[in-house]
Amino acid sequence: MTTQTTGLVPFDQEIAHRLMAQRIIVLGTELDQEAGNRLCSQLLLLSAEDGREDISFWISSPGGSVPAMLAIRDVMRLVPNDVSLLEGAPVPSPVRGQVRER
Repeated sequence: MTTQTTGLVPFDQEIAHRLMAQRIIVLGTELDQEAGNRLCSQLLLLSAEDGREDISFWISSPGGSVPAMLAIRDVMRLVPNDVSLLEGAPVPSPVRGQVRER
């Protein structure tokens, strides 16, 4: 698989950076430990930047690592922000149960 580049930054990284600037994090693959760590880090970073602004979490994943799902759930509980989910595929129940309504 080839990755298009714009300047020195791979295209996928540029998209991820722009989405993060809009307070959107995305899981578009099967969840593994690496992706789980990245998503937890993104949640914590966005919360540290602004503890009141909502965070959007877009998921299109068949599932994957249970420990990673539970870690994401724990971080969603930890941060003071409201985290909204947009499901492109069925979301595993440990994550879905952590969405806070206003």
